[in-house]
Formats: sequence, structure tokens, C-alpha cells
Amino acid sequence: MTWQMIIYLSAAAAGASLLGFGGWKGWQLLKAYLARPKKYFIRTHEEAHAKALRDAGLDFETGQAPDGSQGLIVKYDRLNDSVAALSASHTASLMLDGNKLHEAVLAFPHENANAFNPTRIGVWFARRDKKVAARVQKVVHNVLAGRINLNFAVSLDPGVRTMRERGYFHICFGSTPKTTEKQTLPARLFDIELEPQQVWRFTGLSAPVTDPASGHIVGEFSKEGLHIYADFWQMGEEQRLALLTRVLQRLLVERDPAAFLKEVVEEEGEGIPKPAARQSIADEGFADAEERAVVRATLHAFLSPFVREEIHVKNCQGITQPPLDDGMFHVFFNSSAGGRPNEPVPAKMLGCDLIRRDKAFGPSGLGVPLFEKDGFVYAELVGSNLYIHQHLLTHSSKSEAKLLARLFVKVGQLIEKQQSRRGGPRFTEQDLQDELALILSSTTGATSKKGEPVSDAELSKALRDSLNADLEVYRLEHSGSEELGREFDELCRVYKVLSVQVKQRTIVVTTDMLYCVDPRSGKRHEIGEFKITIPMDNSTQVTWMNQTRTMRIDGRTMHAPHVSAHGHACFGNTQDLFPMLIKKREFASAVQVAIAFVESVNVSDNWGRGISQWPEAIGNVT
Repeated sequence: MTWQMIIYLSAAAAGASLLGFGGWKGWQLLKAYLARPKKYFIRTHEEAHAKALRDAGLDFETGQAPDGSQGLIVKYDRLNDSVAALSASHTASLMLDGNKLHEAVLAFPHENANAFNPTRIGVWFARRDKKVAARVQKVVHNVLAGRINLNFAVSLDPGVRTMRERGYFHICFGSTPKTTEKQTLPARLFDIELEPQQVWRFTGLSAPVTDPASGHIVGEFSKEGLHIYADFWQMGEEQRLALLTRVLQRLLVERDPAAFLKEVVEEEGEGIPKPAARQSIADEGFADAEERAVVRATLHAFLSPFVREEIHVKNCQGITQPPLDDGMFHVFFNSSAGGRPNEPVPAKMLGCDLIRRDKAFGPSGLGVPLFEKDGFVYAELVGSNLYIHQHLLTHSSKSEAKLLARLFVKVGQLIEKQQSRRGGPRFTEQDLQDELALILSSTTGATSKKGEPVSDAELSKALRDSLNADLEVYRLEHSGSEELGREFDELCRVYKVLSVQVKQRTIVVTTDMLYCVDPRSGKRHEIGEFKITIPMDNSTQVTWMNQTRTMRIDGRTMHAPHVSAHGHACFGNTQDLFPMLIKKREFASAVQVAIAFVESVNVSDNWGRGISQWPEAIGNVT
């Protein structure tokens, strides 16, 4: 074969290959053209978007998606021009009605975002799909660049837990900061239809990212990064990128006080009076601008409508703060008028997950406590001083702002109640009844596992769990009462409790010195150290026996202002509530209420008026 023939055959083979490739490529283009939608739906609620299309001279119509959502509808061949007119980026397409209507999922790049640089967005995954990384990088850039001024590290494979790269904001799919139980992913999130899969639950370690429509928590974030619970690889390609786009957009709302505070006011502000237009709020001790913004905005919207004075708020950082009387209303975070932060905190407070779980202060006894449903005292109002017993802020997120909003509303309602009885008692029988009703409302239906009377050993174990939930649970079924009592001496580091024992089907609490303030004079009186006996059933009454002194007042021997010679209370039907708490296994609540009972007084009745005859406390006491 001559060399000319070899050249001709090689050229012919190459031509055939090119023709074959061109035919395959042409077929792919033809398939894409035939599958194109006639129209695109742009999900929007902003009139500014419609105005932008009109100003650009583009035809569009307003309409609905099949789910009833309002938006703009443009023809297929005008989509690119429409996206450009909106200064947006088209990140994914979702089929809504066959080839008739697709949804264009849009991201809106920040005006200060730098040019797209893929080296600043690392994408890690095990699968060999070269198209994935490029599209993920573009979504991350178009949503986050210019808003989070860091490099980005994206992990698409599930199971990544730690975020080790400094200087990066991490985004991890199928991930959680701590192993939890799983749940089924809702069929619809962020207006995206999804296939069912098992995903992680919220751990409470970070701030949640929540789908506003369903209320489902899709992930959680910290300053280091974002965990998205859903598995990236269990979704279709367009679903993946659409979900990533909208989760990142929601992340920006959840971490931006200027954005989420409007939602908090809308969601929690019903029935709250409008705040004063020019009431000043001074703050000190807060770590960053986001913390200050959350604290100041929630104070202004939810507490200032109830307070006439100027407001001063301070992060005391775990240091006690004496109450002030200087014409201002003071809010002290992470503080109390006395004592130390030794109280274990619940997982939830006022219906919100607690992200920060530091030990809390207990009430000082100088003011009016604010109770949670489980009996936990989360704040105390002492005159014009509000003590919040924890810091409560970790990520300055929407969930923390919502918690502060609910707390300040509770305080405002208490202030209104106190103002309505100015000159009268600061803490009445009705107040105690209201708090106990709140505690009992959360325990309805609690019974013994077998419906049988609870044994001393079982009661002791539950009591220890309630008083110190952070300690390891030991098996005590075979322990005697004396042994259990010695263990409780070590376990019960709660407010003014020295020891707790279980003896002959009763809970015996020994307290430190208890004090009570006369609301008429403002003087603090020393009542004494107590042995409080709480029965497990209705066979006997609760008794308060003063171990320091008794007082002879108007011919009566008294252990406390409302406790008679035999140690029995004279406080309405409060006595019946202690057996109810024990029956419902709310042991810690019973102990806390028993102590709060001694440190409160109703000076409108004959027994309570005798508080002034008890010795006045000397020096600084806690």
C-alpha cells in the first residue's frame, strides 16, 4: 500500500469519527431542544422584580405555580434576558408541569462579590462526576460571595462532622455536628418536591436553619460552617442545586439580625403595644455587633412598651451585680444579685431550644422569680432590675432572638402586674398558684411506668435526675435510704439546698439560710435554715420546720411568716399541689417551690404582716 493510500484511509477514518461525534452531539442538542419548557416560572413576591422586567422592555405575565405560589412567568427564549434584568443567576430548573412550565431557581449575587474564582471554593466528593463541582461552586459563589468574606469548603459526601480548615466557611451535606436520631425528610422543602430519605435531627448544638413554610429544620450553623442534614446524592441533579440555593439563602436570613428581626417581630409581636419612639437603650459588655443588634432590637420591640424608664443592658459575664435604683431600668445578662452559677439548665426554655447550656444562676430571693414549665427559674425581677440567669446568646441567630422576645414579653407582663398592685404585696398567693399551674400544665398524664406506687429507690433515682440532669445516671435500685441521702449531698448543688434524702416515702430537704423581703419597707429579714418534708402521697402534709428559730407573733408560734407551729402552711390550697407534683414525678419543681414558698410573703393577711418582726438580715447575704 502506497503512502498516499495510507493518508487517504486515515483521513477517511478521521472524517467518519468526526461525523459520528457531530451526529451524537447534534442528537444531544436536538433532545435538549425538544425537552425545553415553553415557559419559566420565577418565584417572587417583590414588586421590584416585575418593575425591573418592565423597565427592560421584556414581556412577562403574573401567574401561579401548580402549588398556588405567585410569581412571574416568562417565555423560554426570554429567560436569559429576564435573569440579566433581575441581576440574578439561574442556578437550577425544576419541572412544574411537564414541558409546559419549569421553575427557574434564582440566586442574587451581592454587589460587592468579586469575580467568580473556583479556587476559593473547594468541593470534595468521592464520585467521578466532573459536572457537579463546577455547578456547586457557582451556586455557592452567587449566593454567599460578598456576604460571607471567607473561602468555602463544600463536602458533598455524607458523614463529615468536624470543620477543621481555618479561614473557610464549611458546607457539609448529609452531616450533623453530633450523632442524633433520624427522621423522614418532608416531601416538600423550600417549595421543592423531594424524594423521601432519612435525615438527621436538630442537635441543639448550633443555630437552626428552618424552612419557614413547613417549620422543618433542614440544618444548623455556627460561625465555622453549615451542616445540611439531607444527603446530596439521594436527590436529582436539579433538586440538589435548587435545595442548596435556597438553604444558603435562608442561612443568610438566619444569621443576619437586620433580616430575621423583622420576622421575629411579626411572629411574636401580636398584642404587644408599640414601643416608644425615642426611648434610649444603653448597652455594655457584648462581644460583637450582631449580639448588640439582637439584644437592643428585642428590648426595643418587646420590653420597652412596658417600661417607662430609659433602659440599660449589660452582659455581666457570670459576675453578680447588686440591684440599682438610679431611675433607669436595668437588664443584667448572665448574672444575679447573689450566689454562683451552679444551676443545670433545661434543653428548652419558653418553647425554644437552648443552644448555650452553661450553668445558670439561681434566684437571689430579693425579687419575683420567673419560672419555666419544669420549675427552672430563668430570670428574676428585683425592683427595676431584671436578672437573666444565663447569657443565652451564642450565634446571635433568629432562634435566640425569638427566645429573648418571649422572655421580655413575660417580664413586661409581670411589670404590668406589679404596677397594678403598687403599694401592695410583690408576690402573692395567686402568683404562686399561676406558676404552679404552669409547671403542672407540662406534666399532665405522667404516671408510674407500671401504674404502681413508686418505690423509695425509684423515687430517689428520678429525684437525682431531675435535680442534676447533666450527671451520669447511676443504678440505685438496691441502695438504702441512708446511702441515697449521702449521694444526694454530693449531687444536689441547687439553690440553697444542702442535702436531699428519701426516708419512709417522703423527700426530706435541708436548706441553707432562707430570707424574705418585706415589700412595705424593702427590708430583708432572716427566716432560718429549714428541714422541709414533702410526702409522696396525700397521707400527710408538707411541713416546713425552722432549724434556726421560731417566732412568737400575736400569740402564735411560727416557723415562717406563713408556717404555723406544727410546720403546716396557711397558703390556700397550695398544700394540695405538692402531692400533685410528686405524683407527676416533678420532684425538682416540688423542692424549688417549697423553698420559694418560705422566701415569699403576702402582707395583706394577718400571718404575713408579721414578717416585720423577724430579725433583719445583717451584711451581704446570698
